[in-house]
Amino acid sequence: MKGAIQKLRSYLQFVVASAFIINCLIISAGLAGADTSVNILPPSETAGYGDKLILQVYVEPDRPIAGLQLDLNYDPSLININKIEEGDLFSNSDSPVMFNPGNINESSGTVSQIYSTIIMDNSITKEGIFCIIHLETQSKEGICQLRINNLVLGDEQGEILPVRSLDSIISINDQIATIDEEEKIDNEDRSVPDIIQADGESGESQAETDKSTSNGGKEHEERIFASPPETPGEDEITDSTIQRPVKGNPDISTLILAAIFFIAVAYFLDRKE
Repeated sequence: MKGAIQKLRSYLQFVVASAFIINCLIISAGLAGADTSVNILPPSETAGYGDKLILQVYVEPDRPIAGLQLDLNYDPSLININKIEEGDLFSNSDSPVMFNPGNINESSGTVSQIYSTIIMDNSITKEGIFCIIHLETQSKEGICQLRINNLVLGDEQGEILPVRSLDSIISINDQIATIDEEEKIDNEDRSVPDIIQADGESGESQAETDKSTSNGGKEHEERIFASPPETPGEDEITDSTIQRPVKGNPDISTLILAAIFFIAVAYFLDRKE
């Protein structure tokens, strides 16, 4: 009887210890992934020579923040950054905001001291766009990495907060522009009406053709000369063009399965003894 009680007590001790281990692993995994993310969107882009692109620095806070500062680095032989505009990350707060678009150095391929901060004692927790990057590709094929450097995130007390970042890759290829131009020419060729008639056509057939043309002329002209649908301008940004990063979650199921396996092995060894 005493042996059975002792075995039961040992089994319960294993269960409690395993549950404690699972708890610690889950908490540590959650804390490890709980950093504010600062990402350049979209994370990858393909363009031709001389294309104008618009990228965003998107922030997803995991706690209240009040200020952000960063630098951008790129290959000046592949792209040129024309300007940096303020986003809505801090401007949605009820307090005044100080924003600096940074200093663009085309020769070194850097934009330094891009920062924004809430002047009054206030903070935000809602995700948003920190800044908007307007750039143009050069006439050179290659892959350019637009990198975030010297990233500093702070709260309203001025304390530095943990933060992680994601860069963007821009692939430049002259074939992109060639394909676009060929599609444009092909579309123009298809829009030209066929007005060439076969040789030797009789006067009667010509009269019938003229009659049918007069009946459907207006409809044909409307089809040929109808204005193309309006498309967004190059500086307009829609939510459909924004590829927001997918938030990662710790693999809790793996931890639980490992703990269950540990408990089963411990119980088997205890029974064997």
